[in-house]
Amino acid sequence: MITLSVSTMPKRVSFMVLLVFWVMFWQLPISVTGSEMSEGWSASVLLHKERTEVAEVTRATTQRAPAAHIGSVMAILGTFHEAGVLPSEHDPEANQLIHTLIQLQSVVLKSQNPAIHEWVLSSLQVKSGGSVEHVREDLRRTGLTMESLEAFVAYGQISSPWDRPELSDGFHQYNVRQEHWRLLQKILVTAREQLRARGETLTQVFARQRAEMPGAAR
Repeated sequence: MITLSVSTMPKRVSFMVLLVFWVMFWQLPISVTGSEMSEGWSASVLLHKERTEVAEVTRATTQRAPAAHIGSVMAILGTFHEAGVLPSEHDPEANQLIHTLIQLQSVVLKSQNPAIHEWVLSSLQVKSGGSVEHVREDLRRTGLTMESLEAFVAYGQISSPWDRPELSDGFHQYNVRQEHWRLLQKILVTAREQLRARGETLTQVFARQRAEMPGAAR
C-alpha cells in the first residue's frame, strides 16, 4: 500500500486529479489523507497554476499511461464541470464516471476483440461520414476526445453494445457495464443541453480544457 498524505505532495493538487491517478493506475493502491483534500471540483480543473504540479505528479506516479491519455480524461471531466453536471467529489457517481471514462478509453485503444474493433470504427464512421482509420490512429495518440465520446454514445443508441454478447463481453473485460454506460450517457447528454443554452458546444469547451491539461499539443 502506498500512502500519500497532503505533506508528501503539492497542496494545490486537487482531489479530482488524485482520483484520476488512482483509477488510472489502479495497480498501485493509494490512500489519500488530510482535510485539505476536501476542496471542491472547481479547484480541481480550472486553476492554471496547478498544471505544473499535475505534470510533476504524473511523472512521479508512473509511466504506465501516456500523459496525453490522462489529460484527455481530465479535459472531459473539466468540460462536464463547466457544464455544471459533474457529480460532487463525495457522490459515488464521481468515482464511477472517472472509472468509466478511463476504462472506455482502454476498450477503444487496447481491446483486441474483433466485435469491439468493428463497433468502434462504425461509431466513428457514422460521426465523420467517411474514412476513419486515420481517426483511430489519432485516438491512439491523443486518447479519448469529446468528439469520439459523442460518437460512441450516439452510436450506442443505434447499436447498443449490450444487445450483443460479443460486444458486452468485450466491454465487461475492461469493467465497463451497462449501468456505467447509462451514467456516462446521461451526463454527456445533459452537459450538451446545458452548454447549448449558453451558445457553446461540448467540442468547443473540451478544446479549451484540453489545452490546459497534461499532454496538450504545444
